[in-house]
Amino acid sequence: MPTPSADETRDEFLDRCMSDAEAVADFPDADQRFAVCNSLWGEKAEGYKPTDEMAKVAARALEWRKEYGRGGTEVGVARARDIANRANLSDETVARMRSFFARHGTNRSDHYNDKEPDGGPTAWRIAWDLWGGDPGRTWAERIGRQEDAKHMSQVEHKAVGFEIKKEPDQDGVFEGYASVFGIVDQGMDVVERGAFAKSIGSGRKVKMLWQHDMAQPIGVWDEIREDERGLYVKGRILKDVQKGAEAMALMRAGAIDSMSIGYRTIEAVPEGAGRIRKLMEVDLFEVSLVTFPMLPDAKITAVKSITTIREFEKALRDVGFTQSEAKAIAADGFNGLAAHRDDVAEQVDSEGLKALHLQLTQLKEIFQ
Repeated sequence: MPTPSADETRDEFLDRCMSDAEAVADFPDADQRFAVCNSLWGEKAEGYKPTDEMAKVAARALEWRKEYGRGGTEVGVARARDIANRANLSDETVARMRSFFARHGTNRSDHYNDKEPDGGPTAWRIAWDLWGGDPGRTWAERIGRQEDAKHMSQVEHKAVGFEIKKEPDQDGVFEGYASVFGIVDQGMDVVERGAFAKSIGSGRKVKMLWQHDMAQPIGVWDEIREDERGLYVKGRILKDVQKGAEAMALMRAGAIDSMSIGYRTIEAVPEGAGRIRKLMEVDLFEVSLVTFPMLPDAKITAVKSITTIREFEKALRDVGFTQSEAKAIAADGFNGLAAHRDDVAEQVDSEGLKALHLQLTQLKEIFQ
């Protein structure tokens, strides 16, 4: 079998290994041969050494697979051999482990202790343990957090403007584009379609933050994907969180109209005589609501709609109208509010305006 040389890239080695006569003879199945070649490349890197507990679990899974003939893939078997032998695993392999455990860990309790009619473990359990099982999951998460912390020191930010077509409903649900493709922003960067694909498929949970502050999460992203236009996101602002409630009020007041991505550049190429940087691949960590945009072309496309008059009244009260004012507006529009105010001395106390005033005060302090 060939071994990686010091002057070749991973792709170059895999091409050479896949066509090697000895490799083809030993592993005629292309998927199996790729798994072995990829494993050989991984051994080249310093990587991370699996624990003894992981090795024992993987070795047992290999025995189960041989005995019962089920569970896992050829790639999983090749990786299990690496783990059982405590061979160093590359960053890429650890990332794949995290993704595997994140995808399948949600139903662990439903399958982990199940048995097949022949008395052996299920295919799910064997596949799980081929990757080091529970010890492997803990190990991969620990390594992943270390890598995330290291990468966060290299994080860049890129903001895009959005337009709220409807106020966020009582659930705080909204959707739109956190980045758009093919548009040069004010930082002279342009994002290529496909730049986010690998990162959002890795299983990492992208955070929703306030102004890129890791200590201030304000909601959750329920959906993140690429389409022909850009990076589509759909999320929920949590108004039970103080900063989340402020963010909703600021969005309603029009004071916040931008999202910004926190990412690390993996691959970029120069364009336009080097004046423009085309981002081919980025590692996405978080998407924030921010004050100032850098790319003004991304728009919020829809927000979960208000479907009943009670929901409309509730939305008005969330903004700051009193109960009687909200009922008057819902029943007769703003003419109803005008008539209603002839009868009362109470004035509207808009939380949106309060939050806007607070934000402007904070900006003034920063500038001073």
